[in-house]
Amino acid sequence: MGLVCEELCELIGIIIGDGCLSNASKRHIIAIIGSPKEQEYLKNHVYHLLSKFSGKQPKVLLRERALRIRIESKTFFTSLTTKIGLVYGRNKAKRVFIPNLIIRKGWNYIKHTLRGIVDTDGSVFTSDKPGSPNYPSIEITTISKKLAFQLFRILKDKEFRVTIRNYKPKHGERTFKIGLNGYKMLEKWNREIGFSNSKNISKCRAILKENGAGVI
Repeated sequence: MGLVCEELCELIGIIIGDGCLSNASKRHIIAIIGSPKEQEYLKNHVYHLLSKFSGKQPKVLLRERALRIRIESKTFFTSLTTKIGLVYGRNKAKRVFIPNLIIRKGWNYIKHTLRGIVDTDGSVFTSDKPGSPNYPSIEITTISKKLAFQLFRILKDKEFRVTIRNYKPKHGERTFKIGLNGYKMLEKWNREIGFSNSKNISKCRAILKENGAGVI
């Protein structure tokens, strides 16, 4: 796999967001699970990254409600979990966080991890507010308290206007939402971090164009 690089950090962000790492039954599986509506992103970008860093050709499994890109590799699995420090196994979603190895390498690596997380586990949307129709937001949802506060601190340190809130649904785990609201925050994210998922690129382009920021 070689040294940790920016593209690998993006893949790690993707795994943090929508990935599954499992060594059950002595099989070492790395899988990314997303919506069939995002086939372009999953079957091209995610497939490319997973193939590049694992050295294997991923399998693409399409179901009615999910598209799964997966490989089986003990070497790559061990690199991700033992060398880099990614959480795996049961309750991964509740325990996951950005590995310290990436944090220590600094912003150029962290921001690619953030891109992967938002492209899989985040959303770009607009809502109507009094006096401000089509008000834009970027929101990341997670049940990992550690990841939520990591994201909050990282973005705040980079001078993003970031919010964090949590709630306990009637059924399920306590959920944390990290939000960036307003045109300036969307522009700042697009300029400093960006997206790889065409769905998010299109939404961002349309929102900023409508606000007079021009085509990006």
